[in-house]
Amino acid sequence: MTTTSAGSPVLSVVVPAYNVGAWVRECLSSILDDQDADLEVVVVDDGSTDDTWDIVTGFAASHPEVRAVRSPGVGGAQARNYGAEIARGEYLAFADADDLVPRGAYPRMLDAARAGNADMVAGSFLKFYTTRTWRPTWRWPAFHEPRTGVTLADQPSLICNRACWNRVFRRDFWFREGIYFPTVPRSNDIVPMTKALVAAKRIAVVPDTVYLYRDRPGSSSMSSQSAGLDSFVSYLSQEIVCRELVSSVGDATLDREYGRLFARADGWVHLVKFLDGLDTGTADAGGLELAREMLARQISELPQDVLDDLGPAQRWAYGLAAAGHWSLAAELAEHTEDLSKLDPTWFFRADLTSIGSLSLSDAELRKTVNEHVFGPILGGRRRFDPDDAALLAESAVTFRRIFPTESRHWSSEPAQRLTLAVKSGDSSEIEKELRKPLLRFREPVLAVQGGRAVLVTRCTRPELGPPAVVAVRGGHRHVFDTVSFDPETGALTASASLRHLASGPVSIRLQVEDPLGTVETNVTPTLADGSVTRRVLRVLGNGQVDIRHGARRMIRAARGAGRRILQR
Repeated sequence: MTTTSAGSPVLSVVVPAYNVGAWVRECLSSILDDQDADLEVVVVDDGSTDDTWDIVTGFAASHPEVRAVRSPGVGGAQARNYGAEIARGEYLAFADADDLVPRGAYPRMLDAARAGNADMVAGSFLKFYTTRTWRPTWRWPAFHEPRTGVTLADQPSLICNRACWNRVFRRDFWFREGIYFPTVPRSNDIVPMTKALVAAKRIAVVPDTVYLYRDRPGSSSMSSQSAGLDSFVSYLSQEIVCRELVSSVGDATLDREYGRLFARADGWVHLVKFLDGLDTGTADAGGLELAREMLARQISELPQDVLDDLGPAQRWAYGLAAAGHWSLAAELAEHTEDLSKLDPTWFFRADLTSIGSLSLSDAELRKTVNEHVFGPILGGRRRFDPDDAALLAESAVTFRRIFPTESRHWSSEPAQRLTLAVKSGDSSEIEKELRKPLLRFREPVLAVQGGRAVLVTRCTRPELGPPAVVAVRGGHRHVFDTVSFDPETGALTASASLRHLASGPVSIRLQVEDPLGTVETNVTPTLADGSVTRRVLRVLGNGQVDIRHGARRMIRAARGAGRRILQR
């Protein structure tokens, strides 16, 4: 057992307690259980209204290591600060009254502190909930092995863990550096922990589990209180201080590590929680503007490569929020895992091309419009209302840029037609397009007969005239030279010589002449092979056809089917 002089304990563990009657006894027992260390536990009651105080004082009566005191202030920060002030140990630790400390955790950290004369020791930890347990530290290299005498610049991933409860501090270091918990509505530990990490000349790391954090999202937990405007502003104010502290180190690698922590993890989590509970109709306008300014300031100071590495959804949400478009950001944040669930009009209501350092590239915009606007709409899962035509027309300039005339970045033929209409900027033309039935090519079948590839299908818009059938492989395009088309039923039969088709994966596309311009769509035909002896066409699942040598067995099996198709 480690001891210190003059009867003072080696370690003081400060435990703020507020309405934790259901958990505090278990917490205190875990701190004292088989720790093999000379320690005191300072429990600071923060005005509990349940049976917490009775439990703590009863526990202290039978455990001389426990001191029960009332906080002279209000809030967890003041309770922690008061506990630190009256602590007598050479080392200082903090624990939350609803969590647990594994056996032997404090002796392991004290041994590491002594061995390396460390200002601070940090250890690995687990988070547990009613249905699962996970170890956040596996993501951070600093916690992968024991370390002694390192600094934050040596191990930048230490900045990713800014909780106060999985570590031990030298108490004279704590007060010499003027570290304290600020009295703020939210995130009162990230600034003091960042300050400690920056100031520490020698840090030790224990990769063993030294703390068990209870994820308790009930009405009284801190997690449940993190979504309001005051909490979000409080968090951002603390994060700005953290960024300034990190920047003072002057290490680019550390700056990027912190930037990723904010942009991908902590900042994103807080923004999503805030947006999820936001009602812009009742929120204080001044508070929202303050939040916007803080968020914009924080983003402007992050390394650009960190912002560039964000996924489009995160970048849009940050950019829209930083520009004060809270409602649009809230809609997006709700569906970041599946953007196709967004109302398609969102993409046109959101000014995605003018959000400063978070702007999207043309390729990203084009991909998103194809996948999450045209895909759901033209696939029949969503439909624009013709009344939205004026809204779409406002995007004409953007669409002309991201879908240039020579571009073939189309998701489908209907998408091309709607894109052309939007590019025109004519709301009446867009409305007309939205009211038209979708152009489809029904039941396409591809057969081989007499050395020719034959496509049979039916067009749902025969008034547009006979489509051209094109086989495309890479930059090579070959038009089917024989086309038979019924202008009343839309029935189409087209063929091309196999000699003119390049060997390899070939896309079959159909072109129609629309008043808006030439549009083109892929088709995925069913295969019905006929009497060809040297090559066979195999349709792939993505609308491509594979032209390969051999496979006579397949040819014989498909011969009859091919003839029946051609006789229709």
